[in-house]
Amino acid sequence: MVKLFLLIFLGLFSSALAVTDSIGLNISSDATVRYVTVKSFTAQGIQDAIDQVSSSNGEIYLPAGVYDMRVTANANANAKVLINKSVNLSGAGIGTVISAVSANGTTMFDVSSNDISISNMYFYGSDTTNGELNDGKIGVNNTSGIANRLTVENCYFRAWAEAISSTVGNASVNWKIKNNTFEFAGSALPSPNYAIHLNGQNFCSIENNYFDNIDGTSVFLDASLNTTIFGNRIIVDTGGARAIWLNAASYSVVSGNSIDSQTTGTLLVEIGGSTDSSVVVGNSLDQGASGTEILNGGTNTVAASNS
Repeated sequence: MVKLFLLIFLGLFSSALAVTDSIGLNISSDATVRYVTVKSFTAQGIQDAIDQVSSSNGEIYLPAGVYDMRVTANANANAKVLINKSVNLSGAGIGTVISAVSANGTTMFDVSSNDISISNMYFYGSDTTNGELNDGKIGVNNTSGIANRLTVENCYFRAWAEAISSTVGNASVNWKIKNNTFEFAGSALPSPNYAIHLNGQNFCSIENNYFDNIDGTSVFLDASLNTTIFGNRIIVDTGGARAIWLNAASYSVVSGNSIDSQTTGTLLVEIGGSTDSSVVVGNSLDQGASGTEILNGGTNTVAASNS
């Protein structure tokens, strides 16, 4: 009888070591938090989930809803949410809305650690239909520290000064930006703006994204080396805008992209004078009425076999 009682007690105790608590934390037997579902649709709710999850490949799920980003949720005044550990943040697709409406001009998600993944959510910058000025808002940004192996995929970005950027200019590597949609329609947006702005990040890939109505530059590589821009669809709607700009972006490859202009005076691909040994080949380029398809000011740079 005593043995039976002990076996039952030990079984109950063992089961209690792996439970889900009342705020959605999946706690394993070694007391690390591996999975968190965000419960509050605010920047603070997202920050709380990041703070609670373990720092080794923790999973954070953002259910469908509109997340109010007006109030900063961490000590970094330049960002609403600070992602400072290796975590995967995923939403419910377009139903998970990271809303910067009425938020001041700052970063929504600041990535400052290695191995961060952001996927399946809708980043909404400004309510430009009501005349709100997008005063420098950035969706995903690296403002400090090294952030190697960042992945942003299957997200929708609308009405941002910059959707994905780095303002720190460090040498982070292996960013993967893929299968996203960028649409920046709205006269209240600042000009110019950038959908993707890499500033010193190397060995990155920008693949299979869709860009439309970017007033400034869809993809801007600024001193970013060994980066691949492949398989993207870019529509240039604004005169004076660029599709792709390589500035000191040496050893990069631009290939397999479909780029066309729907207005006059655009520049599809610009290769800056400090770019060395890059390749722009095998792209489908349609300039339309007027403008320039490729402006090649680089050194040892090949721009050929583009139709």
